[in-house]
Amino acid sequence: MGGAVFHPAARAKEVLHFWREYAAGSPDALVIQGGSFTLPDGVRVFGIAACYCGRPSEGEKVLTPLRNLRIADRRRLWDHQLSATAEYV
Repeated sequence: MGGAVFHPAARAKEVLHFWREYAAGSPDALVIQGGSFTLPDGVRVFGIAACYCGRPSEGEKVLTPLRNLRIADRRRLWDHQLSATAEYV
């Protein structure tokens, strides 16, 4: 289970501060990465992608803080079934 959240690039500093704290307390079953991107519509964003490799019920708990981060104006998390397709893009 996993996905990505995208935040306005101008808010990258806030996102990085959140990410630092979130990553410090994350379990070994969580893989997270981030970076700056330009979306197909030309919007510049800073994104955090996460993949939880464990029980979905635990993944829901682990990913909740990422889902609830209120810096985002664009966000989407997907489940493991969608991540096996290109439909989540």
